[in-house]
Amino acid sequence: MQSLRAIVFLAFATFASVLPAQEVAQNPVVTVDLERLISETQIGQYLSSQMSEEAQNLQAELDAIEAELSAEEDDLIKKRETLDLDEFRVLAKAFDEKAVRLRQEQQAKIQAITEESSRRRQDLLRSFVPVLSQVMRDRGATVLLDRRSVVLDDRASVDITDVAIMIIDQNTTETDTSTDLETAAEPRVQE
Repeated sequence: MQSLRAIVFLAFATFASVLPAQEVAQNPVVTVDLERLISETQIGQYLSSQMSEEAQNLQAELDAIEAELSAEEDDLIKKRETLDLDEFRVLAKAFDEKAVRLRQEQQAKIQAITEESSRRRQDLLRSFVPVLSQVMRDRGATVLLDRRSVVLDDRASVDITDVAIMIIDQNTTETDTSTDLETAAEPRVQE
């Protein structure tokens, strides 16, 4: 009888120690913080610095155009005293048209860089899909949610962001960051 109790106790202890691991491994829902994937992976940081550099270059161009327009406006104001009214109006109208055209061109460039940034971001997130899918399969999950869409989560173990960042960084090569921002097709999952 005592040996039966020992076997039951041992079986229960074994089952109890395995249960949490199985529960985590078989959780059908896992979460990921997509913002962290972009901001904390090497390739995401590369993309962010690249886009930031492009935005700074555009801002420098915009500042130079605004300085040129300001100087031209000051020159036009000085000429106002020496020119007859009709001649001044022609120059002022030409200046206004030029200023509007240049500002519209700059606004179009800002819009284009914003759209390009969004497209690159989406491409980057799509390139993470194989890694996220593999981590999901390894965890026995069938659903992946963006961490921001989770209202209540009392189980921190379902978040796979740290594991995904580690795998993405392990599978990203120097050529990935300088070319098409692609990660390896077959991710190596290590936990």
